[in-house]
Amino acid sequence: MPRITRRQFAQRALGTTSLLLFGVAQRAAPQGASRLTVAMGDEPNTFDIPFYSTSPLSHSAVGLVEEGLAYIDERGALKPLLAESWGVSGDGLVWTFRLRRGVRFHDGTPFNAEAAKFTFDRMLAETDPITGKKALNAFIFSGVTGIRAVDTYTLQIATKAKYAPMVRNIAYGGGVGIASPTAVKKLGTSYGLHPVGTGPYRLTEWAKGERIVLGRNGEYWGGGGGVDTITFRIIPDASARTLGLMSGDYDVIGDVPPEQVAQLRRARALGVIAQPINRMIWLIPNVRNSSPLSKPPVRRAVNLAINRETLVKDALYGFARPADTVLSPLTPGYAAVGRYPYNPADAKKLLAQAGYPNGFTVKLVYAPYVPQSQLVSETVQGYLQQIGVRVELTHLEQATYWAAMRDASDKYDLWLFAWGPGNADADTLLTSTFSSTSIPVYNVGASSNPVLDRLIAQQRSTLDPRARARIIGQVLEQIYNQDLAIPLFNQEALIGLKLSIKGMWVSPNGTLGLERVTVGS
Repeated sequence: MPRITRRQFAQRALGTTSLLLFGVAQRAAPQGASRLTVAMGDEPNTFDIPFYSTSPLSHSAVGLVEEGLAYIDERGALKPLLAESWGVSGDGLVWTFRLRRGVRFHDGTPFNAEAAKFTFDRMLAETDPITGKKALNAFIFSGVTGIRAVDTYTLQIATKAKYAPMVRNIAYGGGVGIASPTAVKKLGTSYGLHPVGTGPYRLTEWAKGERIVLGRNGEYWGGGGGVDTITFRIIPDASARTLGLMSGDYDVIGDVPPEQVAQLRRARALGVIAQPINRMIWLIPNVRNSSPLSKPPVRRAVNLAINRETLVKDALYGFARPADTVLSPLTPGYAAVGRYPYNPADAKKLLAQAGYPNGFTVKLVYAPYVPQSQLVSETVQGYLQQIGVRVELTHLEQATYWAAMRDASDKYDLWLFAWGPGNADADTLLTSTFSSTSIPVYNVGASSNPVLDRLIAQQRSTLDPRARARIIGQVLEQIYNQDLAIPLFNQEALIGLKLSIKGMWVSPNGTLGLERVTVGS
């Protein structure tokens, strides 16, 4: 099938800036070692974490200001943060967190169990008394029945059933950062513009659409380290971010386009980190009766029609891993349950057996939040055309895409979708995209299966990690056997940086750890 070559796509992506990229002067950044400048494609919608919803890269800024009780390190392991330790009762229904002493918010008020309870209460409220809205990530605590400050430094969370992902959900990227109750009550709906947390940095300036400036918190409970100032520049154009890195304007850039990686690696004193993360990209099929994809053999035909290895090579320049399931190998519980070999001949036979010997027409929708979304969609379109399936492509901006998903519309047959659980736990992905309780968001294809629902609920209530992993494997088998997803690839985070940058790390969901970064000359 005809495909766009790497060179053609690189020219399309760079446009008139391609000559500048190769001719730009490679000079040292005119800044001292106490400042770091990071360019990223988007910005937080708010610093009020219960209502925060943007990319992992933008949480790199938010998480420096507001900390949670725990965090997930670069290896995906749970680590204590504002909680020193935690445990669960014998019946698995009460989680107890021993909180860190001597911590103060940026406004000087003390962090304690009551302060933590205040944030959790906002997460759980049907209507937050401050904003009048429901928290975006409330679903991850749907099983919580009560929160209690036992004493000054002990917090307890009770659940109606055993809930294995509890601590990982608390460490969820953008999930539960503890805010100063005093500041929230004082600032009201403007708090999200003037956050007050316990983190190593304070928000000192936010020019919407342009920059976010953080200043080091000199009274941080975790001690010194890091740079004095971190400036996040909001640069939606990927080629402009690359130009800025090469000209010395930026120290770190996020979401490097795959076609520009080799160029940056050839540049003097620059490099690119290519790190696998747990973000998976797949097509969600509409399984309603109104769509041809409601038939399992048709969905299997689509899976067999796509050459994932070639797609990754041509569209992602090899910076991804072909996928046969929706869970990343980095996520506990991952199991290799089956493969989708590239076999267009068998795909055609399945279509004929399903009553579509001449194929059919489907609508595929995509948004730019998926890496190389247009090229990936066009490549899928070409593969499906080979088996007689005609694909009409629709590009939506990100906000419109999410709105269409919330509308529960069956206007589209295939959704190009990306999900990386910020808590590095399988439950968030499985519950949100495959449980019938999540129709339409994010189960936009309306998958509804009692066996799958039972298994998803069962893994959530199984506290033993090995037993839980076996159940997660059964969930993945159900998804594979019924072709409830068309997996494409496991994304790699591509981070461009000056080689003088030290101490930065990348979490499994793509968030940058910048709290201990130093900038050399």
